[in-house]
Amino acid sequence: MLRRLDQSAVSTVQDSQLVLMQRLDGLEAPLAASTLRLPAHSEQFLQVMAHDMVAVMGDGGSRYLWLAQTEIERHFTGPPSR
Repeated sequence: MLRRLDQSAVSTVQDSQLVLMQRLDGLEAPLAASTLRLPAHSEQFLQVMAHDMVAVMGDGGSRYLWLAQTEIERHFTGPPSR
């Protein structure tokens, strides 16, 4: 698990078979896109995803999922955020 995506984490991401990401900022999204060879629209979407979404990248495919917290999860962890 990486708190932020920066140049020091590129090799870790490249060696991963599956990458889960929350919304990325303007510095992280281009780095993720180039590291994972994502199309431009994916780079843009990574910056505007809702807080309750995750991007799942692996084996040349990508999926975007919404998280659905239960009331108990929300009570203990709070709403999704970065």
